Amino acid sequence: MSNTVSFKVVSEDSLARRFSLTYTTVAELFDALKEKLTSLSVTSTAWIDEDDDAVELKDVDDLQEALKTLFWPHYSSFQRRRAAESRRSSRRPSTSEFFVFIFLLLFILVIIIRIGEG
Repeated sequence: MSNTVSFKVVSEDSLARRFSLTYTTVAELFDALKEKLTSLSVTSTAWIDEDDDAVELKDVDDLQEALKTLFWPHYSSFQRRRAAESRRSSRRPSTSEFFVFIFLLLFILVIIIRIGEG
């Protein structure tokens, strides 16, 4: 069974180019991708992972990891986008977490007072 995957290549001068490749094995896809990138005069490649890090793409194993990470069927693009947004925003404690924290502080204060009285 053949699959098609789309790529977006961005050059150092920020020019973007999109293309699709059809493949049956990851090794076949890697060879086709390498050929296409060579025709576009691309000398080094990387993909952006879920942590927004650039990960170098050197061999079939790197491509397999990229495909697994980017197209894992149980991790939708909505979930990836939501995870990225939550990493970017600062997490504030919920109201219940705040009250638990205050309760613990008061509890520790009571223990300190009782130790001082004893």
